[in-house]
Amino acid sequence: MKTFLNKKLRDILKETINIKRIVAVTVMSVICLASVFSVFAFSRKVTVIDGENVFSLITINNNVKKILEQAGVELSENDTITSIEENDLSLELIVNRAFDVQVRVDDREPIVLKLTHENTVYDAIVAAGVEIEENHFISHDVNALLDLGMEIVVEKRVKIIVTADGRTEEYSVPEDSTVLHAIIFADIPLYSEDIVSADLNEKVSDGMSFSIERIGYKNTIVTEVIPFETVTKKTSLLDEGTEEIAVKGKNGEKEIFTKETIIDGKVVSSEEVKARISVNPVNEVILVGTRKSNQTVQVISPVSDGDSKTSGSLSDDDSGVLTDSKGRTIEYKSKLTGKGTAYTAEEGAKTSTGTVASRGTVAVDPKIIPYGTKLYIKSADGKFVYGYAEASDTGGALRSGRVIVDLYMDTEKECFTFGRRDVIVYILK
Repeated sequence: MKTFLNKKLRDILKETINIKRIVAVTVMSVICLASVFSVFAFSRKVTVIDGENVFSLITINNNVKKILEQAGVELSENDTITSIEENDLSLELIVNRAFDVQVRVDDREPIVLKLTHENTVYDAIVAAGVEIEENHFISHDVNALLDLGMEIVVEKRVKIIVTADGRTEEYSVPEDSTVLHAIIFADIPLYSEDIVSADLNEKVSDGMSFSIERIGYKNTIVTEVIPFETVTKKTSLLDEGTEEIAVKGKNGEKEIFTKETIIDGKVVSSEEVKARISVNPVNEVILVGTRKSNQTVQVISPVSDGDSKTSGSLSDDDSGVLTDSKGRTIEYKSKLTGKGTAYTAEEGAKTSTGTVASRGTVAVDPKIIPYGTKLYIKSADGKFVYGYAEASDTGGALRSGRVIVDLYMDTEKECFTFGRRDVIVYILK
């Protein structure tokens, strides 16, 4: 009986011990889970932005310096941190790296400061120890944030009033400027011949005023008419007391080049630089008749004007000797026969050889009759004698061989009278 009771007691005791162990394990599990929940409850996501580098981490640390150490980010002197906490309790840390900013006062050496993008222009001026006065000019808005490489200029300015180009404007220029430096600083154009009412080397003062007169030049071309002249020539082709226009007159034109001096847009003087004739006038030629009634027209070499017999005889026996219309004996080397024509030109016109076209200058083919060759010319039928001439000009019909000579006449009337006819050209020795 005793042994049975002891066994029963041992079983109860063993069962009690097992229950305690289960309870202990359960309690330990609950404690561990509570610890884990506690860690998650106090941890947060942190994003560190350092320029282009971005780091993300989960930490229970609230110390910014330790968080940066955990992210491996090191700060330099004057660097700052901007902390932004989001609604979900996540944290964003922005590293503001310090950079050089220059503050220059007047013409003194610039002051170099280490500041960040969080600072303003005003912060930089204060950090440089500059006191802003009423007449100070500041190159940037004092509320603007600083930027890398920024140079802030603080200088004393004065106001000047300048009248130029038809308007008056106010400019703010450095206090120590001369008039010339102020004009350059204000970006006002100034040319070598402009007139400034103030001495360019004079130092500017507040409220100073001066003017700039623009001196310019303008080239103009004026066209003037050159009236033609009327020339009369006597001719036995017309009856006495009658006239006929052989060449109709035409006005010429002359271009006059002038240089105008302009001050502030107004022409104050004009000077003629040069003049040139752009169109030559054509003189009007009037033929005045001299032929009396029942008078026979005589054509006298070398100024024959008509289709008529010559006075005197003209003989050629093919012996190389020619007797002209006045009975003079001429030796010639050879003679050519062919078609002849006539032409005229404006007064003063030049031939191919540079001589002035006139009676006695004729056009030829220089390959057949060289320039400068002395000639004697008459029509093949003997009714027209041009007389003595010199080869001085050429033309397309001559070079093509269609014509052997082109005779210069004083008037178109004479050209029409001569027309186109067979001629004999004697090449004189």
